[in-house]
Amino acid sequence: IGLFTNTLPVRLRLRPDQPLLEQLANVQQRQIRLLEHDGVGLGEIQRLCGVSNLFDTLLVVENYPEDAKLFVADFGGLRCVGARNRGYTHYPLTLMVLPGRELELRLEYREGVKEPERIASRVTRLLEQIVDRPDAPLSAMDVLLTEERDLLARVNATKVANHPSTLCELLADQAQCTPDAIALVDGDHALSYREVRRQVTALARNFAATGVTAGDIVAIALPRSVRLVIALMAAQEAGAAYLPLDTGYPEERLAYMVQDARPRLIVTTSELQERFERLGASLVYDHLLDGPNEDAVKTETRSPSPEDAAYVIYTSGSTGRPKGVTVSHKAIVNRLRWMQHEYRLSADDVILQKTPSSFDVSVWEFFWPLMTGARLVVAPPEAHRDPRELLRLIQGHRISVIHFVPSMLATFVATAKSESGHVADSSSLRLVFCSGEALSKELVRSYETLFSAPLHNLYGPTEAAVDVTYQQACGVGAEDAAEAASVPIGRPVWNTALRVLDGWLRPTPVGVAGELYLSGVQLADGYLGRPSLTASRFVADPFADGERMYRTGDIVRWLANGTVEYLGRG
Repeated sequence: IGLFTNTLPVRLRLRPDQPLLEQLANVQQRQIRLLEHDGVGLGEIQRLCGVSNLFDTLLVVENYPEDAKLFVADFGGLRCVGARNRGYTHYPLTLMVLPGRELELRLEYREGVKEPERIASRVTRLLEQIVDRPDAPLSAMDVLLTEERDLLARVNATKVANHPSTLCELLADQAQCTPDAIALVDGDHALSYREVRRQVTALARNFAATGVTAGDIVAIALPRSVRLVIALMAAQEAGAAYLPLDTGYPEERLAYMVQDARPRLIVTTSELQERFERLGASLVYDHLLDGPNEDAVKTETRSPSPEDAAYVIYTSGSTGRPKGVTVSHKAIVNRLRWMQHEYRLSADDVILQKTPSSFDVSVWEFFWPLMTGARLVVAPPEAHRDPRELLRLIQGHRISVIHFVPSMLATFVATAKSESGHVADSSSLRLVFCSGEALSKELVRSYETLFSAPLHNLYGPTEAAVDVTYQQACGVGAEDAAEAASVPIGRPVWNTALRVLDGWLRPTPVGVAGELYLSGVQLADGYLGRPSLTASRFVADPFADGERMYRTGDIVRWLANGTVEYLGRG
């Protein structure tokens, strides 16, 4: 006979503080008032709006009077002998409502709709809550299915007993265990663990002699070298937190960081002294020390506690003024102990330190090898920008562990392809890490054609002790994540929970985008000298009494296997 319905687009503006049933009743009343204006067809509406598709979900309520009278009535000589509802949806998803003695809901979908059974279960879950709690505000509606809640609980079950400690204690303990092993290497030096310890202690006493004590900040403005590593450790040994100053930064940025952080001391070279001495008290550190000076010998350093700040690193400032993030020993020790448990460095490993110290990835490069008995090779300044120099360092030092941001890994892989013979020289690589950017599957496939070392994808903001999630991207044991556009950022590390929340701070279902919040021991203390900003980004965790969570601003979603996929910035 033909179509006697007119499909209408309906705009819904739902308020989180009002009950859903009440709002739907209001929508119904509004639609009734608008019925006299329903003469314009959908095609004309779409033409007037200038878009081809205004919606992709359809609600159909079949409200014709299907009862016994329908089948005995005479319609001008015609009789209805039966009614059968069989629809074919032209939209990805259609919910049909069939009234009767019992209300029947029928979900129709087209190819491409994933897990329609899960959608049906969620609709059922929502209707049950409307019946059980009709007066509850929309924001209180729980959209998670039981199996999803169980999955998130399993993924976030990361509690591991972790004895309180500091980086200083871990480094000293390792030096006692392997005093004669080579610990630290650059183009001019190869120092044993005993020699590194002696240098750190001597420099820390020199710092203390200038007035550095617990709770202070020591700014380190040195080029990449063994002296840079020793200075970082010496600042902590003196009870202070270190603040890396990248000497390649513009003068205005360096001046801002120093004025904002107010370090007790700036450690630099004679060549750079004039540049920094006008910013504050400075100490020239051009050469390794023969021993502490006379004043320093009489000066005892005060060891930090696990709660004290280990370092202060400034964010890039891409979203405003750079912010100094203060991270405690407790937070970074958790991160490093997890990494050792997961990836296991040994005395045979050689780690290349190539990340600029102003980026927090450098923290695990500096400290992880030296707390586990491995060897740390410090790349020359600017070597991190030169893939051919990196290949030479890998070959010359038999590097086994290295880190790249994905964009640099792409350049490195392209260079390795063009350098005949060098790929075989990279056979010493055992672990390759990526972080800092989304890791594409295409890059992973390209990497796999040249290198056998497994590639691991890490994720984390500066505000949460370097990395909080991990995912193996390739190699034996790597999980397939076909539904993800890029390599997932993975699962949480020790004593860390991931919260993917909607705008009303409700956990989002699997596959639904939300903002990533972090909680756990690795959260930074906050932003140096900016309590209001700290309070706005480090908020109360509604899922754990007395705990905080950090709002990352990153948009992510849970995948069905319990890993997290990064989608972009909010």
